[in-house]
Amino acid sequence: MISRRAALAALAALPALPARAQQTRPRAQATIDQAMAEAGLPPDRLGLFVVDLATNSVVAASLPDRAIIPASTLKLPACVAALHALGPEWRPVTRLVREGGTLTLVGGGDPLLTTDHLIELASAAVAAGVRRASAFRYNPGIVPDLPAIDTTQPLAATYNPGVSGLSVNFNRVQLTWRRTNGTFSFEATAVADRARLPLDGITLTVAGAGEGFSYRAAGDTEAWTMGGARAERGQIFMPIRQPARATARLFRRAAATVGLEVPPPEPGPIAGQDLARFEGQALIVIVPQILRWSNNLAAELVGLAAAPGAATIAAATERHSAWIRSVAPGIDWSGFQMASHSGLGAAGRASPRHLAASALLAQAEGWAALLPAYRPRDGGPPVEGAFAKSGTMAYAKSQAGLIVTGDGRWLAFGLALTDVARRAAYDGALGANDRGMPADARTWLDRAQVAEAKIIEALVAGRAG
Repeated sequence: MISRRAALAALAALPALPARAQQTRPRAQATIDQAMAEAGLPPDRLGLFVVDLATNSVVAASLPDRAIIPASTLKLPACVAALHALGPEWRPVTRLVREGGTLTLVGGGDPLLTTDHLIELASAAVAAGVRRASAFRYNPGIVPDLPAIDTTQPLAATYNPGVSGLSVNFNRVQLTWRRTNGTFSFEATAVADRARLPLDGITLTVAGAGEGFSYRAAGDTEAWTMGGARAERGQIFMPIRQPARATARLFRRAAATVGLEVPPPEPGPIAGQDLARFEGQALIVIVPQILRWSNNLAAELVGLAAAPGAATIAAATERHSAWIRSVAPGIDWSGFQMASHSGLGAAGRASPRHLAASALLAQAEGWAALLPAYRPRDGGPPVEGAFAKSGTMAYAKSQAGLIVTGDGRWLAFGLALTDVARRAAYDGALGANDRGMPADARTWLDRAQVAEAKIIEALVAGRAG
């Protein structure tokens, strides 16, 4: 990996690097033209900025300062900011607090908390001699309760769940239903690696003739309605919209399995002394998982935990954005908008130069080794020598990362393929209860993947500069 000093030098030089298209090295331009032609995409769909860190010179540039929707590449600067604020050894702690006969479940913002861990927490309380509580409360702790990551995005999508310091199983629930002799029944199940327990407070009804799902909050109940076209039998994961309450309800179920009796939960303040604690994984272990698997909820929880007191995602990201600007003050960050920590939604903005700067910032702060290996396709083999955070949304595909070429040179790059008009049309037509991506968008992303892979593989092989 390149040295921190070299990364700092490249980051400092980045704003001064010219990036006019005619400065792209000839071999790089030929590679770009061929990749876009083979993918069947117009050249103006590509934004690219590639820098040679040994010479601080531009290898390739195509619309390098056009602000685009960066999607999940925003998780990279968000995670670097969180590591700076919290430190690599920070661990989220979920607590069970006792005051007299009252137990309170307190969130620590653990993005990897599961039913299995709630059972461990309840078992620790039993081991401490507690078998029954007269009252049971819950408190989200350091991360506020939010009904969704992005309220402009579909509420029926599991990638857009509610957010809370008390979150479990990535805030999703499995719904299973069947119709037998004309009678409709369903089950709501919290699914973890080992435990499968019923989740209370979820309802599913059938209405209409379609196949879609709609949501409404009915007091302390999460009420889903499903179109009758699929009501005979089925199974699907749905997002949890009231995660703190759902986690507390699941703890009650988990506690019963180990002999701890608690009444139905109610929200309440934190009062008393710790009875039991579950410590999550260290942030240095959590971040590579966020960057590799790109879970939106995990990114938001880490980002919010790193901005204590922030009541909204926007307030937290503004704090982290201010730090990023302070670390690289020479770069024009005016078009950079970290609207969320996860990159979900259409409000985020970053240019290819910003994406390259994010990769350099990761190395300058000492965290570039956490970047996942670049894979041309999800689940496919990695490309040796390429390390990047990916971003994928309908009509938007991006990468931010580092490359070591076959002859040992280090490159920082930001790459973005975007169809601005189609994305705008998609956002305009997006319904609150949509779940899937349209076939046209998937076809477009397949083409973008072809172009992206050809450009990155050529950079690694040294055929583009």
